[in-house]
Amino acid sequence: MTFSPMDSDVQSPDDAPLREAGFSSVKIVRERAVDVPDEVLAEAASTEEIQRFRENGGLLSVTVRGRKP
Repeated sequence: MTFSPMDSDVQSPDDAPLREAGFSSVKIVRERAVDVPDEVLAEAASTEEIQRFRENGGLLSVTVRGRKP
């Protein structure tokens, strides 16, 4: 799920744990893909697992902002 940094108080199933922890006004500020070379992945995963990892979007770095009273 991708949101613009300008989205205000985005509510999605993905932010449920943050809301359950008491956060409000949860916003995804930044989202970027992290390139993990196949050689590194091969140290911990099979070829099939690496392929599924790539097909499912790989690894994302996400910066989230919220308020906790």
